[in-house]
Amino acid sequence: MKYKQLLKESQEEYLLLEDKTVIAVGSATCGRSAGAQEISSVLKEEIAEAGLDVEIIEVGCIGLCYLEPLITIIKPGHPAIFYGHVTKKLAKQLVNEYLQGNNPLQEYALGTVGADDSEEIPILFETPVMKPQVRRILRNCGLIDPSNIKHYIAREVTVD
Repeated sequence: MKYKQLLKESQEEYLLLEDKTVIAVGSATCGRSAGAQEISSVLKEEIAEAGLDVEIIEVGCIGLCYLEPLITIIKPGHPAIFYGHVTKKLAKQLVNEYLQGNNPLQEYALGTVGADDSEEIPILFETPVMKPQVRRILRNCGLIDPSNIKHYIAREVTVD
């Protein structure tokens, strides 16, 4: 398979995530040590109980280790919202109030990423801890599943 074909397939697969609700769970060493796997299990149970079609993916560290466990909820047509210090109780609340309803629980939100940023929730990369950072090599950390090579390829700069 040639790279351009692999790039096309990867982008198509990655774009499928845009049409569904996705929860990204920060599952690097910092997230795991703070309880990310337990939070992921709670989310899976609550989502199954509610009968929701939500994909849960594990992502690497976005660089906010002190706020772990971190999750990001991405709903179609809405900016991605990052939440920190996620507890079992908060995970359940987010499923009940944001995934089933439309209340993003802005009081728990760290920030957003996306073209349609919320006025009530700050833009994540404009917050004091993130704004001075210039992400080049690690620009995808916390945003893709590190075990899926197609995520890396899909977010790569256009190749001619």
